[in-house]
Amino acid sequence: MGGYSGSSSFEFEVERYKSRENGKLYAAIPGTEQSVNIMEDDGFEYEYVTLKLDVEGRSYFSPGRLSGPPEDCYPDEGETEICSVIGPDGQDWRDQLSEEEESMIIDMIQENVSQGLDGPDPDDYYDDYE
Repeated sequence: MGGYSGSSSFEFEVERYKSRENGKLYAAIPGTEQSVNIMEDDGFEYEYVTLKLDVEGRSYFSPGRLSGPPEDCYPDEGETEICSVIGPDGQDWRDQLSEEEESMIIDMIQENVSQGLDGPDPDDYYDDYE
């Protein structure tokens, strides 16, 4: 696999329970204690909603050298980060993501950048020398 570097922007959908009484959102993650409590509410005062989040992130990967003299070898290097997750309300949603949702977003950023779907990272000055 060759190296890559760039940024990615896309929409990501999350599902939540929304209180009809106060509009507060609750995680819709099966098996979590919070979801169980919501499901057991006799009043069914919650509706299931899908929200679109605007995600921005960046990723890079530089393949290592794994053969040859030991002094010429080095490991792979790379990182993927979520720069922002903005909800329909214009607020930061980063702290409201589950671990699974965050992992899915990181995978999507990495895949988009590695396939060149969004373009080079404007903060990466190394792109000028490739």
